[in-house]
Amino acid sequence: MIEQPILIRNYMHAPDEEPYLLVLNHGQVTQPAPALNHVLGAFHDNGQGGGIAAAQAADGRYGYLDTHGAWVIEPTLDKARTFADNGLARFCSDGRWGYLDLTGNTVIAPQYEDAQAFSAGLAAVRTAANKWTYIDTSGKPAFKGAFREARSFSAAGLAVASTKRDLFGYIDASGDWAIAPRFARALAFSAQGVAPASEDGELFGLIGLRGEWILQPCHRKIGQFNADGLAYCEEAGERWDDGGYINARGEHVIRHKRRLSPSMSCGFAVEANGAYVNAQGTLDFGVYVSWAHRFNQFGFGIARFAGVEQTPQGAVDLPPVWAIARDDASIAMPPADVLEPVTDDDCMVVSAEANTPLAAFIASDKSVALLDRDARVAYRLRAERGPKGRHAALYDAAGALLWQGAPHAAQHMPHPFFSVSADALLEAIDSVDDLITFVEAMMLKAEEKLHNIDALLQAPDGTDEDEDEDDDEDDEDDEDEDDDLDSDEKLAKSVSTSRRIYQSYVDGHVNAVYEFLSYERERMSEAMYTRCMERLVAHFGPADPDPDVPDGSPGDGLPAWQVALRQPIAGPDAPRPESNQLWLSIDLESDNGDGNEWHNIRLLCSPSKETLEAALAGRCPAAPAPAVEVKPVPQTAQEWFDWAYGAKHAITHMPPELIDDAVADYAVERDADALQELPAHLQTPARLERIIRRGADHAADVPGRCMTAEGLALARSLYGDDDDWCRRDKRGSRVPTTFDVNCLYDVWGCLIDEQFCMRALAAGADLGSVPLWLRSETMYATVRLGSSANLRHIPRASITADMVMRVDAGDLALIPEALLSADVCRDWIKTDPMSLGYLPEALRSPELCLAAVKRNTQAFSGVPDALKEDIATSIIARHQGPAGTKETGCRWHALRAWTRLWNRNWEGAISDALLALGHVDDPAHMHYVLASAYRANGQAFRAAGEAAKVRSLCSEYEPEFGPAVDTDWLRTIARSAFNEADEAMVLEELRSNPLVLSQIPGRRITRAMVDLAVGIDPEAVAHVPKRLMTAALYALAVRTNNKRESRVPPAFRSTGKAG
Repeated sequence: MIEQPILIRNYMHAPDEEPYLLVLNHGQVTQPAPALNHVLGAFHDNGQGGGIAAAQAADGRYGYLDTHGAWVIEPTLDKARTFADNGLARFCSDGRWGYLDLTGNTVIAPQYEDAQAFSAGLAAVRTAANKWTYIDTSGKPAFKGAFREARSFSAAGLAVASTKRDLFGYIDASGDWAIAPRFARALAFSAQGVAPASEDGELFGLIGLRGEWILQPCHRKIGQFNADGLAYCEEAGERWDDGGYINARGEHVIRHKRRLSPSMSCGFAVEANGAYVNAQGTLDFGVYVSWAHRFNQFGFGIARFAGVEQTPQGAVDLPPVWAIARDDASIAMPPADVLEPVTDDDCMVVSAEANTPLAAFIASDKSVALLDRDARVAYRLRAERGPKGRHAALYDAAGALLWQGAPHAAQHMPHPFFSVSADALLEAIDSVDDLITFVEAMMLKAEEKLHNIDALLQAPDGTDEDEDEDDDEDDEDDEDEDDDLDSDEKLAKSVSTSRRIYQSYVDGHVNAVYEFLSYERERMSEAMYTRCMERLVAHFGPADPDPDVPDGSPGDGLPAWQVALRQPIAGPDAPRPESNQLWLSIDLESDNGDGNEWHNIRLLCSPSKETLEAALAGRCPAAPAPAVEVKPVPQTAQEWFDWAYGAKHAITHMPPELIDDAVADYAVERDADALQELPAHLQTPARLERIIRRGADHAADVPGRCMTAEGLALARSLYGDDDDWCRRDKRGSRVPTTFDVNCLYDVWGCLIDEQFCMRALAAGADLGSVPLWLRSETMYATVRLGSSANLRHIPRASITADMVMRVDAGDLALIPEALLSADVCRDWIKTDPMSLGYLPEALRSPELCLAAVKRNTQAFSGVPDALKEDIATSIIARHQGPAGTKETGCRWHALRAWTRLWNRNWEGAISDALLALGHVDDPAHMHYVLASAYRANGQAFRAAGEAAKVRSLCSEYEPEFGPAVDTDWLRTIARSAFNEADEAMVLEELRSNPLVLSQIPGRRITRAMVDLAVGIDPEAVAHVPKRLMTAALYALAVRTNNKRESRVPPAFRSTGKAG
């Protein structure tokens, strides 16, 4: 046996190169050219005093290499594979496979579409699509016969083969069936004469050489048997991450292990990336193993250890260390300067190179230390600088130079991943020492926003064009949250400035591999946050726990530092300190999603409430917002296709009169799935045939319910060799044996009958999934209606009076009008008053409308416009108060107030709204009517007062009835009116509604206003400006849950607690 060369990867290469391999043989180092990326397996004795192995070059091509690093066959091949026991290796050149020997000479010319390795003197080769045969070492056919699939012969002398898709058996060396095909899945026999197999593709067992079951199918997975005679398995019914190993008798030797590796090395598997296990149990190192890499072929691997040390004071946690774990349960500790293993671009610990008993580690001096089994530094890679640039150099254990790379202007260096410093994760600043300088520049940027607020507000997205953009994992979530903000909150967010200065991000895959990393990154991020806080406190002093930033500001709820503007806001409020303040805060955001985890530290800068008000007061009038484009309802078939997000969606919503043969053809050409949505007379055999003949992918897209027996036979005859079609056919041919809402989904319609469909419908399946040719009047009469979509699949002529009361109210439009008698309509109104809006308008009589609205006020939206005021007036006239007394006002006046508002009867709307107040559940609606009517009637201050009341009750208001409208004008007129009104007028408004305090500009609020509002309604304390807060008001705010105890400034805590 030849001596294997040492392979050492150069991790210190030019930036435009990949890390390449060096070959070390008897002290001589060779850098192969072209560059070497991987060696596949061991070098084999070539009989000429050297060795040869398949290898891959850095450009992805393959060749064969000798033990001195010279290419025996240049890397020009598509693929190259290792040598079999008979000394032949398969290779692929120009898309064709052949075989070569240990000298590199071709013995079987490349001619096959695919090829397997030689075993027992035979190899399976593919000569055409789905046609495999076996050849001998001369390239001649070993026996007659061809197979759809064929694999290598195992040590037991049998090979897996098939002549039909998904039906496997085992042949002997003469090509005869030793075990007839009957398996959906079959693996090779082990040396012990057993093989994993499955007849249904779902459950696996073990068979013997005669095909008998040694272990009945009971596992959802069994892998190939390994050299130790064990096979990985997953038991049916257990957790997805539960695994084990069985022996040739089917007995568990390892069981119920979490996230167990499906392969072994040196007899050990790895459990949950943290323990070495074999048939005898878990390898005990005497200390906790927080992470473990699989052993290499030499019986050692990289592991991370942690433990405790017993001291006179008790147990002390030891810091984690990376070391060498050995298969005898011993640990070899590396030198003190060795930090952690080298990781690749995906943050995975690099594996040992082929045939090389070394592990690559990063050292504190940025060199790469290559450790042997005893954790001694056998070789070391260093980055050095020479007269022509930077280069890599390889040294042996004694420090002797073995190799020096070519110089480059720049050099890629491996960086620590596990022991990365927190400073390395800083963004925008190089160190915490730069924090204050950065903060001052950031505050200047925030101040510029306020001085140029008009330009900011007119930006398309309402943000500063120069605002930094962060590639956050949660950007999409942030956008969704923005949609939930009201206009004031969006404004507050747009005038604030946020800068991320630190990010620790670990994706889900990395997190799953290194479970210890989550805690370490969290702890490191918290320590960095503490350092930043300390620096800010040292410069600005203690943070204020109750900054008065506008609602919706990024820093809302965080302690902050108050900083005066360098240049006061222009306008009458320039001398006021409260109108010229910024609040600076810092936040540590920690979150996770889809396994990903991140920790961000952000600096946040927002104006105070009064500063924002001052900036808005001094801005130039903004240009009117562009009109919202209202897209018209599609009128033509093409417009429907352009409007929809797919042909199926278009056909589903398109008026039936637009769907003709041309439209149907266009739809199914775009999407075969649209076939099921076509009217029945257009779902023709000819159209189905055209879809199928277009190609295997189109045939596979035919909806299950539309596939006829003729169509299925045609598709099978055309595409029996197409893998995608065969997978779809297999799925569609699997007729369910149990019935539920999804049992008709995907199954071929021609394989089921009417009785099957009746049982499926009884189990809740959709009538739309039943093939057209199986639908019947019996089905229509018994199918579930109500909240289902079944009614739209019943022909109008088949809809009966019996069905009318079984449908959902929203489906009444599908009921023929002849079936909607007066009695039926009355019954519907009794059952569901909201059904009024779904009845044909001609059937909505005054009596019917009256009955519906009296049962449910919201049914008023379904009353025809011409009847609305009469209906409201009629109900008001009939209303009686308690004990039969007449009331001056009642809740029904609200309906007439709305009607009169829509009819532009401003005085009438005002009168009815005032009468309704005090009787309605949600007074905001009547205040909105009053605000609208007063505004239209020219009573600006009254309109502003009512607008303020609406916003104090509901910050983002939507009208109770009618189409959605823009209500931002409420905020505009409320603020402008209170900005101009004298104090007496404001106090008068506060007496009627103390929560109007929330709509008064902060600079206008006086102590008298606060005392009046809070005295009437303690909840008004939530809107008291910070400059007017007292210890008593803070105590009240805490009692009413308007502030947390932690937000009370120390100066206002007389006894340590507010209130």
